[in-house]
Amino acid sequence: TDLYDCSFLESDDSFSVCSDEVFFWTHLSSDSSYKLNRGVFNRLSSTEVMTCIACTGSVVVTGSISGRIWVWEGRVCSKLLEAFNSGPITRLHARRESNDDVPNLCASTHDGVIYLFNRK
Repeated sequence: TDLYDCSFLESDDSFSVCSDEVFFWTHLSSDSSYKLNRGVFNRLSSTEVMTCIACTGSVVVTGSISGRIWVWEGRVCSKLLEAFNSGPITRLHARRESNDDVPNLCASTHDGVIYLFNRK
């Protein structure tokens, strides 16, 4: 399985990995091991190759090969932003703290287009 991106989440006790799915790893406080959980896509869509990941506050955001942006609450996909016409999402960067007055997420695509989003 190819791995495309990884990121620590809200706390440094958990991280996520993008590949042909999204995987969430949580540190077990009892020892030095981690617990693996797959991301749950629900009815929003089927499994898709995720190319990049970012975290803003408690919300995780992933970009996919189809150019869609996926919003995760916990390990469950809660929102899907449909495909942009600019190709695969190649990079995401998010502010750690949310502020509705300025962009909180920056997404770039394979075609060189950059999108800025706020939490509204």
